[in-house]
Amino acid sequence: MKLRFLGNFALGCFVGAFFALALAWIIDESVHDAYQKNWVYLFSALTTLAAASLALSGTFSVIFNQNELARKETERSMLAARALLPPVLSSLHTKAELGFLAAANQKEYKSNPDKARQLLDKLSLSSEELKVLSDCIKFSEDDTARWLSLIISHFQIERSRLDSAFSTKGLLTLDLQITDGALDWLVTLALVSHLFEFARTGRKPSSELSKNELHFPLSADIPGFVHDNWDEVRDQLFEYFEGTGGWSSIAFQNRLLNPTTAL
Repeated sequence: MKLRFLGNFALGCFVGAFFALALAWIIDESVHDAYQKNWVYLFSALTTLAAASLALSGTFSVIFNQNELARKETERSMLAARALLPPVLSSLHTKAELGFLAAANQKEYKSNPDKARQLLDKLSLSSEELKVLSDCIKFSEDDTARWLSLIISHFQIERSRLDSAFSTKGLLTLDLQITDGALDWLVTLALVSHLFEFARTGRKPSSELSKNELHFPLSADIPGFVHDNWDEVRDQLFEYFEGTGGWSSIAFQNRLLNPTTAL
């Protein structure tokens, strides 16, 4: 325990009393007579201090060992969660691309309820994915935990919006609504991409989302969805982010918490 027991108060008293009495014995002869007369009391006191020090030392040793075991268990849990994070992020990346494609072509799903339901099921976060994300949130520092929690929030919100869009059969879906819905999923996709380096290396992710992380999926070939002006649309989105707090995890969190400025 690296001499941790020396911090034990009772042991300190015992050692101090022992050496003080021994020194007094050597220096003052009169103390010798006092020892002979009261040795029973002195021995009893020293024995009591020694017993107390051993008891407390044993208690502290148990507490220290328990804390060490808890620390190691936490480290193992953190390593296990981080080891599972790359495949989970890959799965979420695929789902976010699927969500983008569905949002950009939601008219097709509105006319086919069964297909829409199958899609929404695919976009749901599984219990395993939620557990890995939750464990990583639990064991990560604040900013990383916030990025991870944003992924969960965005998936739940965007899936709910798609479900609502698919359910409004009698309402006309405007191109602007389609574009907004698709952009929402692009932001979700960018959030997932932002955590890949953390999953691979364990290094803390950048404090701000990179503009380059906000891009069309490679599979974004959607008939009827105009993205020739994507650069212009993305510039407008950048301006929106800059005007509502920037690109930090806190800014994205605030936009989710404040529906009046949410994307």
